[in-house]
Formats: sequence, structure tokens, C-alpha cells
Amino acid sequence: MVSFFNPTNYSYLTSLIGHMSGLSHLRATQLFTEELNGLELTPKQVIALEFIANNPTVSQKEIAAHIGTTPTVMVGVLDALAKRGLVERVRSAEDRRRHSVAVTPAGHDILPKIETAAKAVETRLMAESNLTSAEWDQLIVLMQKLTNREEKL
Repeated sequence: MVSFFNPTNYSYLTSLIGHMSGLSHLRATQLFTEELNGLELTPKQVIALEFIANNPTVSQKEIAAHIGTTPTVMVGVLDALAKRGLVERVRSAEDRRRHSVAVTPAGHDILPKIETAAKAVETRLMAESNLTSAEWDQLIVLMQKLTNREEKL
């Protein structure tokens, strides 16, 4: 039986960036699933769709590298998006071995709904964390540095 009267000892785990960011990711994924209610998209599919929309003519391999997944997983993600008519694979005219991926009109139509859901998740996470707006902004800057995804002006 779990005792709620004794403090829980997490040892050094709470000082590990990987562990703490993993817990944050888990919570964000839970909230995102709630906010995407009815869209039937996984977070990985959403990230891929958004990345493709903002990086036209990108290859499957490049998408995988930039969103932090393997090419094998990427094939499944793209297959699911293509089956829903949200993306299409296009063979390169210059290199017939290369396929780029493009967002379809249906994919473009769903992007505003996804952005609204993503912003709602951020609002909920910030509220749950009790961080101030300044602390939240600083956390974003630090995470961008940690992941080498700093905004380029």
C-alpha cells in the first residue's frame, strides 16, 4: 500500500534532465491526446505533418532525422498520414530513388486545428506547473538550447 504520509524518495532521478524531460513529455502527450479529441492523430504524426508543411519537398529520411525518429518508424507514420489523405509521396524528377513528401489540401485544412490543440496543451502545462510567464519563456529557451533547436531569426 502506498503511504501518502511519508515523502517519496526519488533519489537522484529528479536531477536527471533525461528523466525529468521524459516525465514532461509523457504529460504533454497525455494532454495532447485529449486536446486532439476526434482527430485520430498521434503526436508523432502531428509533428511530422507540421514539419512537412513547413519544409516542402523534404525526403522521408530528412523528416525522420529532423523530428527525432528512425527511418523505419517514419515509414509507418507517413503510411498512416497518406492513408488518411493528409500527405502524399512524390518521386523526385532529378533522382528517381528519392521521394519527397508533401502535405495535401486535406492536410493543410487540419493544421489550424492541430495548432489550436498544441497551444491549449502549452497553456494547460504552464498552469499545472505554476510557472510564471517569464519562467515558462526561459524554460522554452533552455529546452531549445538543450535540443539544438534554437529559433533562428
